[in-house]
Amino acid sequence: MSKNSSAALAAEKQETKIVSLHAGKPEQEEQEVKNLSIEEVKNRAITLALLNRKHDDLTEKRKRLEQFAIVHDRNNAQINVTDANGEEFVSNSPKSIRKLIEFWNEEFREAIAENEEQMKKMFA
Repeated sequence: MSKNSSAALAAEKQETKIVSLHAGKPEQEEQEVKNLSIEEVKNRAITLALLNRKHDDLTEKRKRLEQFAIVHDRNNAQINVTDANGEEFVSNSPKSIRKLIEFWNEEFREAIAENEEQMKKMFA
């Protein structure tokens, strides 16, 4: 094999690598972004910022809930639930409080997962 054919083969391999790296979605996404109006870009940025703030809020609430410790001594843990009319329900049952915390943890887990999915869809 001559030097020129070896160089041509090496160049062809290099070109194949470049094509395979750029084939498919990245160029397509870049083209789609270029076709967006500035207003659409701004709207997406605002939506992403709001979703990010919601994600931070949910994870902070879940963190505080996880830090909440139920102390079983003399039923000193207490939960208060107040409705829109000001009616209040108070309980200091450790079993009830534990069940409510488990429920809230599951709700936060699901809400965070849904929020993350919405954020990912913005880039799909």
